[in-house]
Amino acid sequence: HKFQEALELGEKALKVEQNDAQVYGVLCDANLELGNYEKAIEMADRMNSIKPDLRSYARISYLREMFGDVEGSIKAMNMAIAAGVPGHENTAWARTTLAGIYAEYGRTTEAKNELETCLKERPDYPFALSSLAEIALKENQIETAEKYIDKALNIIPEFSFAQLKSDIQKKQEKRKEFIQS
Repeated sequence: HKFQEALELGEKALKVEQNDAQVYGVLCDANLELGNYEKAIEMADRMNSIKPDLRSYARISYLREMFGDVEGSIKAMNMAIAAGVPGHENTAWARTTLAGIYAEYGRTTEAKNELETCLKERPDYPFALSSLAEIALKENQIETAEKYIDKALNIIPEFSFAQLKSDIQKKQEKRKEFIQS
């Protein structure tokens, strides 16, 4: 997370190679994190013009959502998914991210559909399982939430999964387990 250094390095790389989409991706991310939003948009557009792929569409999706264009964000993330390979990790990530956008804006059915599709394409993708657990918890389906998060935790010991597991235990009033986790 050394964004100023990344910006400087990206600018140096740009002087050597102006047609490398990855350089524009670095510059997009660095500018975004440093609050240079117009420059981040410019870099994302340049990246997309060179190589319209999952990575460039995902950046565009994020920028659109950040500026309040939720439908544009959804459209761009769908383009990212379409540019990816079903079953690959980055496509599963994009699908799970799209589900998160849907969930954030109250479109739970669409979120669940994306997560279920993700798990058909990449069985046991832990972040999709965790997202399903989070939705189930919000819907007060505690046992379902626990089933999903336990499965995710058995795949990788991700900190956010452990936090969600603690939230589930708290809701179940499992004080002893909650304190130990």
